Amino acid sequence: MKKSCFLLLVCVLCMLPAMPVKAVGAGSNQLTLVKGQTYQLPNASWFCKYYAADAKIVEVSESGELTAKRVGETLVSQTTLQGVIQYRVMVTDAVDVVVMMGQSNMVGSGGNVFESPDVNAMALQYSKGKLRNLSRQGTLIPAFANAYIKQTKTPLISIQTAVGGTSSSGWVGRGYTKDAQKELKSCLSYLKNKKVTVKHVYCLWLQGETDAQQGVTKDGYIANVRTIASRMKKAGSEKFLIIQVGRYRDNNIYMGDIVAAQKQLCKNYKKQFAMATTVTNTISNSKAYYADSVHFNQKALNKIGSSAGKFAGKLAKQTKK
Repeated sequence: MKKSCFLLLVCVLCMLPAMPVKAVGAGSNQLTLVKGQTYQLPNASWFCKYYAADAKIVEVSESGELTAKRVGETLVSQTTLQGVIQYRVMVTDAVDVVVMMGQSNMVGSGGNVFESPDVNAMALQYSKGKLRNLSRQGTLIPAFANAYIKQTKTPLISIQTAVGGTSSSGWVGRGYTKDAQKELKSCLSYLKNKKVTVKHVYCLWLQGETDAQQGVTKDGYIANVRTIASRMKKAGSEKFLIIQVGRYRDNNIYMGDIVAAQKQLCKNYKKQFAMATTVTNTISNSKAYYADSVHFNQKALNKIGSSAGKFAGKLAKQTKK
C-alpha cells in the first residue's frame, strides 16, 4: 500500500510541468525588487519547484527565495500541485520615497480595502526593516502610488507613519515625528546598503482635524508644522507636501484657521512646502464622501490619493536632484 502511494505521488510530480500555467498579468503575479533584495515566494513547500528564466537578473533557491542580482525583467516559474505559477519580476536600482504622515484620514480609518484600486506593481512599502510590494488597502496610498508612478515611471516606496487622533503639537512633542524620522532613515540606509539610487524623497501630510477641535491658532499650527518639516528634512526629505485638510461632515467645528495656516505655509515657504491637492475642499461639500462625521470613505480617499499623487509625480519629473 505504501509503495503504491509513493508511486502515485511520483506520477503526479512528473506530470506537473504539463499542468496549466496561470496567466501573468494579475497584480499578484508581478513583483518589483530592488537590486540586492531577497524575497520569499508565497506558498513555498517541499513539492514546489522553481526556475528563473534569467538567473543573471534573479536567482531562485530550492526553497523559493528570490535574490535580485541586476537591473532587468525576467520570469520566475513556481511549480505546484495545482499547476505552474509565473511571476514577472522587475529588478530596479532607482526609486522614489514618500513618507505618509498625519492622522486618521491618512491612516484610512474610513477606508474599505474592497473599494480601493488595484496597485501598480512598481508600488512598494517599507516597514520596520522590510521592503515588499504595496498591497491593496483601505487608504489613499494605492491611488496615490498609481497616479505618482503613472507620471514618473519610477518605482515608489511609501512609508506609513500616520497615527490616528494626533495633533500637530503631538507630532512635535510626543515622538511621532521621531518615529517617522527613524523609519525614513532606516529605509534610506537599507537602500544605500544595496546601492540603490534614491531620486526623490517627499513627506505627505494630511492632518488638522484634531487641531481645529482643540482650537489651535493659525500661527500655532504654522509653527508646529514648520518644526515637523524641518526635522524630516534632517532625516532626508526634500519637500513637505500638504493635502489640504477637509471639513467635518456636519460643519460643526471651524476649520478656517487650519486651512489658512496650510495655505500660508505653501505660499510663504515655497522651498520647503507645496500644496499637493485641495480636492478635499470639494469633497467636503458632499456627505456621500464620508464614512462618519470626520472620516472620508474609500471613494473620497481614492480621489484624494489620485490628485495628490499626480501633483507629486509631476513635481518629481520637474525637479532635478
